[in-house]
Amino acid sequence: MAVRLLALRAAGKLVQRAFVIQRDANNSHVLVNEIELLPDITAEVASQRLYELFAAEQIARVVPCAKFGETGKEIAKVGNIYDSAVIAAFESFTDDEHQFNRSKECLVYGAEPVFEEAYASNTDQIVGALVAIVGACQIEKDGSKKNSYQHWVVK
Repeated sequence: MAVRLLALRAAGKLVQRAFVIQRDANNSHVLVNEIELLPDITAEVASQRLYELFAAEQIARVVPCAKFGETGKEIAKVGNIYDSAVIAAFESFTDDEHQFNRSKECLVYGAEPVFEEAYASNTDQIVGALVAIVGACQIEKDGSKKNSYQHWVVK
């Protein structure tokens, strides 16, 4: 939904927020997610972010760019794969069995992924794609989940 909001803003529409209403995983509660686009994201900024996502998508079709929890954000922040903060984020995510075992990365890389295999080649392309993905999709939860309502902000 955040990408759709960016596309609408890039097209000159003055849309500010959208709501996604869905059932939870157990199909027992209705969840409401409000996604808000900050007003300082101009049509030009939205267009640039969409362009960066398009470029990242072209790389990700050929080179695996797994995020491994916060690892992708750390790579984007430091601009390098082999940084101690990146490796720590990778290990933190993969060591958390509850979180990792439910992840897409577990399906692709197996139950015991090796950092050097996950980020083995095309490191410049992986860094570039993750910088674009993380930069273009700056979305944060604003507050905690309250009565099945969550507010997200695209910054």
